[in-house]
Amino acid sequence: MKKIVTAFLCALLLSALPVLAAQPDALPSAASETSTAHALPTVGDVSTDLKLQQQKLEFFKERLQIQDERIVDLGLMIGFFGILVTAVVLVVTIRATREAVHTAKEEAQKEFQRQAEKYVGETLRPIAEKEIEDIKKAGNDQIRALEKTHQETQSLNEKHRSLNKEQEERLAKFAARTLNQPSTPAQQRDMENAVQDLASVPPKDYRFKDWNLLGIQAFEQGKPALALEYFSKAGEIAETPVDKARALLNKGITLSQLQRSEEEIAAYDEMVKRYGDAPEAALREPVAKALANKGVTLGQLQRSEEAIVLFDEVVKRYGEAPEAALREQVAKVRALKDKIQSDRPD
Repeated sequence: MKKIVTAFLCALLLSALPVLAAQPDALPSAASETSTAHALPTVGDVSTDLKLQQQKLEFFKERLQIQDERIVDLGLMIGFFGILVTAVVLVVTIRATREAVHTAKEEAQKEFQRQAEKYVGETLRPIAEKEIEDIKKAGNDQIRALEKTHQETQSLNEKHRSLNKEQEERLAKFAARTLNQPSTPAQQRDMENAVQDLASVPPKDYRFKDWNLLGIQAFEQGKPALALEYFSKAGEIAETPVDKARALLNKGITLSQLQRSEEEIAAYDEMVKRYGDAPEAALREPVAKALANKGVTLGQLQRSEEAIVLFDEVVKRYGEAPEAALREQVAKVRALKDKIQSDRPD
């Protein structure tokens, strides 16, 4: 700033020097004046002297006009430099003001930051640390509560799995049951417990074994019509050939109880048609029972010849079977055949 102002002042002085240094041109020589001062003036001399004085006057007027013009130019130059200096000073002042404001702002920000850090350190940090400790404590309490709940849930799940296992075991006992033999007292107790287990299951979620169980219970309670409904539903949702065969067998036995012999025989025929040639032991047994039951029904209908043919078919199919259940059916049909033949009139 100082260097700029000094440079402008020097330039101003240098521009003014020519004006100050300018001097009037030389006047008429003093020697001539001196020489005439001692002579007596004449009219011509007076006239000449007047002309000289007029020339001097004109000369001084010209010099004065020139000086006026130079003074005007100098004033303009001084004014211009004054304006320029003022503009420079103004620019420098504005810049300095901006720098001062920026510096003040930075200092204010630094002071605010210091005060904020001090406030955080002295006031907020202890509060935050206390809040964090409280949160940790509450979190630990929640974790312990969740762990306890998890343990209780696991315990309940274990009990539930155990109950489900018992349920499945009870139901499994009746999944393979057919109606050829009545339930023992122990089986009846298991049946009642299994039916109670079903109370918490909606009917839409019943499986084959559930409907089969309900059918067996209804049949043994003397409700064959209800049992037939349950066995029909069991057959509709049965997924394996063995389950379908059992459902058809139980349905045929129930139809026999209802004295709907033709429908009973149709049920047995359907099962034999589907599974009569199956090699699996789980299917051979219900097929043998169906053939034997059909023979019994034909005998009751006084169709003894057809019944004997069926009995012979059972013996032919399963007479050499190693399974005890099949040998039992063979022995049964042989006894029935002998009975029919003994009851014939000679």
